[in-house]
Amino acid sequence: MILLQLILDKLRTEVSRAKGEEERTKLRQAGQIDDQNRFVKQVWSHESGQLHPTTEGMLTFDEVENTLAQLIVNVAKPGVLHQFHAVQPLHEPTLPAVTFVLLLSGRAESHADAHAGLQSLCQNSSFNLVAGSLRQERLRRTPLADQIQTHARSLFAARP
Repeated sequence: MILLQLILDKLRTEVSRAKGEEERTKLRQAGQIDDQNRFVKQVWSHESGQLHPTTEGMLTFDEVENTLAQLIVNVAKPGVLHQFHAVQPLHEPTLPAVTFVLLLSGRAESHADAHAGLQSLCQNSSFNLVAGSLRQERLRRTPLADQIQTHARSLFAARP
């Protein structure tokens, strides 16, 4: 929980620092913010192999700061944060990036607030200020579930 709070606090500090005109110009040139000083949402394009900005889910500097302040408070509340851990061992020096898994508990009162805050920051370019990104996990079926679906389709297709 402490590591997550430190990451969120560092991001909030960097967002505050980036409010200066020079920093905003750099962010605009890099495609991180639009002409109205809103952080853009970035979606991966498989065709071009790059991130592309979208017009939905844009957040102003103040909205990002307020969301981060609420998240820092909410994840510290008992029962909200279920898991936050690195997928790979952190002591391996050759890793270009470290992936963390973040799970929220659905039982705590502040769960909905924390989930809404994280959801609004998913794929938002503001995380680039701390060389990171936040995305929702894509749930995949197990190979067994795929096999069962294939067999079920063939059974139902064979019916008259």
